[in-house]
Amino acid sequence: SDDAPEKCSVGEIVSDSLDLCKEKFTVSGIKVELHREHLDCPVTCRRVELSQVLLNLLNNSYFAVKSQTEPWVKIAVTKKSKTVKILVSDSGPGVPEDIQKKLFQPFFTTKPVGQGIGLGLSLRKGIVESHGGTLEFNERSEHSEFCIELPLTLAGESAALVIFWL
Repeated sequence: SDDAPEKCSVGEIVSDSLDLCKEKFTVSGIKVELHREHLDCPVTCRRVELSQVLLNLLNNSYFAVKSQTEPWVKIAVTKKSKTVKILVSDSGPGVPEDIQKKLFQPFFTTKPVGQGIGLGLSLRKGIVESHGGTLEFNERSEHSEFCIELPLTLAGESAALVIFWL
């Protein structure tokens, strides 16, 4: 089936998402910055689902910055020993504290009536968690920044057995 987990790179997930929204950003004059480091990190995932999560974050950024004079959205990837993080930040005004607490509640939305049903982030968080990862809002960032953290697919995946016998 299409939704069986497969091994792919973070870069493939990022390009799947960007392919679907790049034009909209370009037309609106929003600068998309992609940091190319660590894009080759391997993850085992349902690629379409994770691309949709990322697309959802990018769309949120689009709405947050589209009326600014010099809007930007950045995608960066950072790597730890066992996990990889995909960070999406934008030039938006940030998220007020009272709203931060509600971001992941089902049906919560800041969009005008009729422009979203607010299932966005709570559903997306569930998808990322079903991959053994986390989806969080970074309240320490001066801009709006969301972080998807996923387990890295380790070489051969037999590393766990080696550690087990030590």
